[in-house]
Amino acid sequence: MKLTAALLLCSPLLFLPVSAFAESTFTAAGEGHAVAKPDIAFVDIGFNSKGDTPEAAAAADAATVGEVTAALGKAGVEPRDIQTATYVIEQQMGPQGCGQTYADQAFVPCVPEGFEIRNSLTIRIRDLANYGKILGAAIDAGLSDISRITLAVSDPQPLRDEAYTNALLAAKAKAELTAKTLGFELGPIIDVGANYRNSYDENPPATLRDGQDDGYYGEEAADIGVFVGLQPGELTFTQDASITYQIIQKR
Repeated sequence: MKLTAALLLCSPLLFLPVSAFAESTFTAAGEGHAVAKPDIAFVDIGFNSKGDTPEAAAAADAATVGEVTAALGKAGVEPRDIQTATYVIEQQMGPQGCGQTYADQAFVPCVPEGFEIRNSLTIRIRDLANYGKILGAAIDAGLSDISRITLAVSDPQPLRDEAYTNALLAAKAKAELTAKTLGFELGPIIDVGANYRNSYDENPPATLRDGQDDGYYGEEAADIGVFVGLQPGELTFTQDASITYQIIQKR
């Protein structure tokens, strides 16, 4: 054991600089953005249909959906842009307040009062200039509500690429500024990292329901075939990037 210790103390490896064992690196991160005006919208529309039996409720629902989709088609919406989002059928019990005990009222048992179907569709509107005409046609055909409008960009990849380019430039500029300030040189690039965010920073979706101020579709709006309250605004795409450099110490 003593001989081994003596050999280690005399070993020339102990006098090598740290850089002989590990390479010094520096990583800079950057964030990039690209802004665009939305050119399409995804709209959730809903239907409520009732019937004494499940079959009757389904028939009523099918009739309403058929009329609405036909109206959407005439307004310019293609079948590929109409998709079922939810479909729920429930047995309705009544009367209202049944099954509960109140201090000043007698207990009222619940009895079946038929069936209700809640059906919703998501439609893609590719021509925002005609969104009022399209939604107006759907309302006239019998839909129950418009619950959500999400604005989007039909071809987001060029914007993601632009945001990523800006993120790389931001990371490069940060690395160069840090090296200049702290007094070292940037060597070869060792690694590049990217974090593609799957979605852009969307504007809060507008909620349009008959009778509400933000998107009310009343008689005056119906006369001119437009919706009130929808503002396209802008969408911001955000990407992250990082660049790792080898550090060259100045002498």
